[in-house]
Amino acid sequence: DSINAEYMGGRIVRWPHVCSATCGIPRAGLEAAIARRGPDSFCRQFVALCDELSGPSVVEEEEEEENPQADENAAVGLELAASVLHMRGPECVPQPLVDDDSGCILLWNGEVFGGFTGISSSANDTQALLQQLVATEDVVQVLDGVEGPFAFVFWNPATQNLYFGRDKLGRRSLLTHYNSANSPHPQFIISSVSTPCPCSCQSHPDSSHASCWQELPVGAVWCLGPEEGGEGVWGVRDIAWPTPLTRLYLPVDASAPPAPYGDPIDLPTDAPPHALRLYAAALSEAVRVRVVDVSLPLAPGHHTSAPLESVSQPSPTHALLPATPNTASFLLTTSPSTPSHVPSSSPLVKTGARVGVLFSGGIDSMILAALAHQHLSPGEPLDLLNVSFGAFPSQTPDRLASIRGLRELRSIAPERCFNLIQVDLTADQAGHITSWVAELMHPCDTVMDLNIATVLHTAAGGVGALYVDDGGDSLPRPSTLRYNSKKGPAADDTLPSSSSSSASSPGKDALRPVVGEAAAGFDPLLQALWKESAVNSTSDGDRVRLSQVGSHVLPWRELGFQKMKKYVEAARDAGLIQMGNAAGMEWARLSDAIRAHFETNQPTSQPQTMVQSTARALLLGIGADETLAGYGRHRTTFLKRGDEALRTELEMDFGRLWKRNLGRDDRIVSDLGKEVRLPFLDEQVLSVLRQLPLEDVCDLRQELGVGDKKLLRTLGRSLGLTESTGLQKTCHPIRHAHCKSQA
Repeated sequence: DSINAEYMGGRIVRWPHVCSATCGIPRAGLEAAIARRGPDSFCRQFVALCDELSGPSVVEEEEEEENPQADENAAVGLELAASVLHMRGPECVPQPLVDDDSGCILLWNGEVFGGFTGISSSANDTQALLQQLVATEDVVQVLDGVEGPFAFVFWNPATQNLYFGRDKLGRRSLLTHYNSANSPHPQFIISSVSTPCPCSCQSHPDSSHASCWQELPVGAVWCLGPEEGGEGVWGVRDIAWPTPLTRLYLPVDASAPPAPYGDPIDLPTDAPPHALRLYAAALSEAVRVRVVDVSLPLAPGHHTSAPLESVSQPSPTHALLPATPNTASFLLTTSPSTPSHVPSSSPLVKTGARVGVLFSGGIDSMILAALAHQHLSPGEPLDLLNVSFGAFPSQTPDRLASIRGLRELRSIAPERCFNLIQVDLTADQAGHITSWVAELMHPCDTVMDLNIATVLHTAAGGVGALYVDDGGDSLPRPSTLRYNSKKGPAADDTLPSSSSSSASSPGKDALRPVVGEAAAGFDPLLQALWKESAVNSTSDGDRVRLSQVGSHVLPWRELGFQKMKKYVEAARDAGLIQMGNAAGMEWARLSDAIRAHFETNQPTSQPQTMVQSTARALLLGIGADETLAGYGRHRTTFLKRGDEALRTELEMDFGRLWKRNLGRDDRIVSDLGKEVRLPFLDEQVLSVLRQLPLEDVCDLRQELGVGDKKLLRTLGRSLGLTESTGLQKTCHPIRHAHCKSQA
């Protein structure tokens, strides 16, 4: 949603961030960015505030050449533009949505998951919400009752007030841009996404980073309207939420605690604790409302891209949106997220899924997938989107964990079709989309932001190889393997084979163990040396520089080695490789026996099935670490400073999610015409957590993989999950060649 308010006669007062640029944000670029977020409809609306004003013209630079007569008599007012991603209801409802009787206008980017009576999951919530806003004199009170993510703009012509804001957590993006009223192109813009300012500018005199966009704070609803006692003066005021999120508590009846929603999910008969029952029921319902009745892309011919009646003037923006009602095809042909290793002529099979999970195989995504299975219709597929990056993506911990996780899910839900889509991201591919992703995530601007946003954008694109498990691979357990200098890696540290399918597995050669027990823990290293020697054959023969292997060889840390060199030396001592030094560069090569094994035992190459996920609702596990003490620094804080310091740390993490994570993630995923959904940040889930003693949520005196996120791990075991409940959090940054951190 976007609104561009241009005021020539008055002034905006009390807005903290003022852009010093004298030029305006180009309309075409901003509208194109908004249109990508909602491929099902795009419309505009113009509301005139004044017919005549003295002063500079309000037209933008590119329009002045086309319309040189535009001058002092140009109308000034509100330009509203909105695109729609149709997610619920029988038909798409274009926005801006206008109430014919009152003239009120609503731009709504959100989902009403609770708080209102009479709105079913299959009904259009935008229409129902507009009716309530028109009927009330207290806009903030109505919005205060909404449970679910949202960002909105609401215009009330009777009061000349423009309300705008985000939900109390900030789960939907909303940015503001305001340049000086003394500019020839004064603008106050409220938008879901930013577009680059044509001038270099600084939002703050003491800011070292040029940025003219700001994340809208979440502590209040904002209102732009006429100032009392000042003719022609417009001001912005904030209206605090009547019930801030910290005051949302569920009633607790210690004698017979009910679940916050309906019947609790099935749990073991050994009477799980009260905390688990409350949390399990709340999280299960949070997942349910986010996966049921999700709409598939509209059928051909149902795309809406037409102005409403009161659009102020024609615009060339429609040329930016080809008439492509098939959303998936549109994304594949125009989105930079399509992996560069996928030829344009490669046939892509559509999965047919409505819901997907951004899937690492860790406890957060496993819980979401297991609960989604319980609530999806029988026979409906569920897409599991896994991203792996680097020269050897099949060997990364997340890729291995995702395959183990798939097997666990199939063991507890053999009737469900789980599509594990393996999306590989090389350094070159990451480089191609770096500038695009950096623009989308703005005003977030750190290297960590870029790492997360790049992976998120690639995963949400949903183009990758469909993994087919033949059950013949033994996968190392990165989080439990420990090296013994005398015996080598434990022989039983492999996952038992699954027999879920007899089909051949793409990429099987990357997971196939090599000969001999001595090689058990060194398979990733040997595979890497074999691939590098085959790809980069030089005058050095089959020697490979260790710098070419680097951190791609995993899990050497998990085997107990502090440095990779020690891991490589252990492989040499076992007779698996040879090492040397040439011109100051250390190299390694496979031993003759191991090389002969690779040459004579190469599996038959199986064609990979390349697929495109059709899931529009993507479940993401953000919020689990921040609310359940999942980060390593939480443990450090607890061990050094105790329980109260941990509480403070958790509150700090929770309180800055809106600025650090949530707006960024919404901008990244929505650019692909999809919607991120966050069950761990559901209002009722958070209400349950705020009732519970901290020791029921986590116990950081216990080891990693046990006490961190203890409540969630216990829930996983209750659902029948096994190995994934003990996995530890991992982080492997992408190396961006051209990225500067402003952290």
